[in-house]
Amino acid sequence: MSVSSATLAQMVRNSAGALGKAASGLGEHFAWRPLDKGRSAHDQVLEVAGLYLVTKQLIETGELPPLDRSAHLTAMAEFDTPEKALKQLTDAADLLGIAVEVAPTERLQKVVALPFGPGMEKTIAEVVLMAYWNTVYHEGQVNYIQTLNA
Repeated sequence: MSVSSATLAQMVRNSAGALGKAASGLGEHFAWRPLDKGRSAHDQVLEVAGLYLVTKQLIETGELPPLDRSAHLTAMAEFDTPEKALKQLTDAADLLGIAVEVAPTERLQKVVALPFGPGMEKTIAEVVLMAYWNTVYHEGQVNYIQTLNA
């Protein structure tokens, strides 16, 4: 069974919307870190947005860009309010969705090596699905943070 590009793009947008809704539901606790050690919704939202942009670049070029962890810190400073961070999430999801929709099938089927361990190779479509899965995971984490603030 294969998933169409349009469906894959909609999955990304829907999951970003669900994460955004969960994060915005935290209100003043958007940047709160459990026990001052955990990750805030703010941090997680911008991680997802950053991964979307890296995945978009992968689709467009066929090559995984170098992962730059300092870019996340820069994003945290630039998108420093809930409104800015949530807009960045939505914008990045839209950009990734568009890239998926217009990518040739051959591009999405290209196999790339991921930097997470030797021999980890995935198609670009699988990388998009990994970005989707990551979003769903973080939605759960943000929903858990809500329970800690209840």
